[in-house]
Amino acid sequence: MTPEERLTKLEENTVVNSALIVRLEQNTDRIEENVGLLIQTVGRLAQTQADGSAELRQSQAALFERFDRLFGGQEGNGKQ
Repeated sequence: MTPEERLTKLEENTVVNSALIVRLEQNTDRIEENVGLLIQTVGRLAQTQADGSAELRQSQAALFERFDRLFGGQEGNGKQ
């Protein structure tokens, strides 16, 4: 193989490697973007769960309070 052929082959490899590096960088950018979106989504889901849990605790407390009043004779059961 002549030096010119080696240089040509080296140039071709450099072009291919450059294209692969660009694609790799693009894929990395997309992955970073998707991870960011996933982190935001998980944060929103955690907040929704926290809100739902607080609402459930409030409902349970109100229900138990009503049972306590009903069983204590302080509140009627709706029957005449």
